[in-house]
Amino acid sequence: MTNNRVIYQNWIVELGLDPVQIRKFFDTVTGAFQSDDEIDLEVRRAIESLGEEEMEFVIRFYFMGQGYNDISEKSGRAVYKLEALHKRAIRKLKSRLKSLVKRRYGLKTKSMKVKICPLCESAFRSAIDLIIANRNGEDTWRPILKEIYRQFGLKIKSPQVLIGHQKYHVCGKEDEIASGR
Repeated sequence: MTNNRVIYQNWIVELGLDPVQIRKFFDTVTGAFQSDDEIDLEVRRAIESLGEEEMEFVIRFYFMGQGYNDISEKSGRAVYKLEALHKRAIRKLKSRLKSLVKRRYGLKTKSMKVKICPLCESAFRSAIDLIIANRNGEDTWRPILKEIYRQFGLKIKSPQVLIGHQKYHVCGKEDEIASGR
């Protein structure tokens, strides 16, 4: 129980509030808790916008109550990789829910430098994923970078962006992409 209190107080401090004066905070925002439908919808959208692995982890960890070891056994991933996945998912959720927190509760969140994948944010994501999936593994990434710029005007400066996108965002979808589904 003591550990929960420390986490709780750290969360309160991150909001820029004093844990001792938290009662005052709740008195000022109690009116904001009237409609939970908006919160539910926004949180659901934020979770659904995560990558497949991140979304599965969040559901298992937060909604099903599974721990790192349980998830590791079922998914076959090492615990340290799950920890990194967890941090990445939370960072994305904080970024995507920042406007809701500001709008509903008038709280300013710390600005975080969350780099969202420019390929995932592109309106041409499926076509870009198809180009990446059809890449010859023997070739360099330069022709792919040029093709993406030529077709979609999206200038990617580093092949690492493509590699990261392929590794973290297209994972498990190669067969769907290649078949055009």
